[in-house]
Amino acid sequence: MKLTIDYIQEKSSERSFNRGEEYYEIGNVKKLTSKDGVFSAIVSGTNYYKVEVVCKDENFLFNCSCPFDFGGLCKHSVAVGLAIINGDYREVKTPENKPEKSNTIEELMQVATTEETRTFLKKILEKSDIYVDEFETYLKGQTGVEKELDITEIRNELIADLENFDLKNYQRFYDYENDYGHYREEWEVLYDGARKELDELMDIYFDDSMTKLESGNIIDAFKIMLACYEAIFMFDETKINDEAGIFDGIIN
Repeated sequence: MKLTIDYIQEKSSERSFNRGEEYYEIGNVKKLTSKDGVFSAIVSGTNYYKVEVVCKDENFLFNCSCPFDFGGLCKHSVAVGLAIINGDYREVKTPENKPEKSNTIEELMQVATTEETRTFLKKILEKSDIYVDEFETYLKGQTGVEKELDITEIRNELIADLENFDLKNYQRFYDYENDYGHYREEWEVLYDGARKELDELMDIYFDDSMTKLESGNIIDAFKIMLACYEAIFMFDETKINDEAGIFDGIIN
């Protein structure tokens, strides 16, 4: 199966696709390689995120290390998908003459005990989130039950992100593309840089909500937005080094 733009658009919200397209066009996809049917890349943004893409049973499994995990492709996955479609990757060859397997899967399953099988499965799942997602999808297919969104869990996750927001290391904000052509006060650089990073953080939740809404899942979309609203009003601002009131000005 060949990856297409239609496939990526179908698996992502309009907002995620547009932002991913922008990420791809400005060159944020780095070190994209292909080996044994697995694509790997680094996508730069507020942080660096690793994206892996695997073609499996007429379907593509995308995995990104960013916090976006409520359904649909994130902008980083979209960007990598577009890079793959355009052939912007390096093929990594594997050594030839691999030794033949001495035992079939059925034979190994008959020999292994239940505990040995569970231990080995755990080790495999710990190697990559792609295997975890695939295993979770398999289990959902067996039970027909999808995990219900927990407002408290989403809220607490965002509260932790807000309370851990780093305003001390503001020198990184000077690395952003701020081609204003004139002198800027330090507070202006700090304000714009912090706002950019907060927008990136909140976009994760906003994109999740829009994905749910576009699929007709109004309840979960509302849950995500409610969790964000509660987090903004409940997080402890005293945990942030914000003597200039920059963070407070952006949030409020």
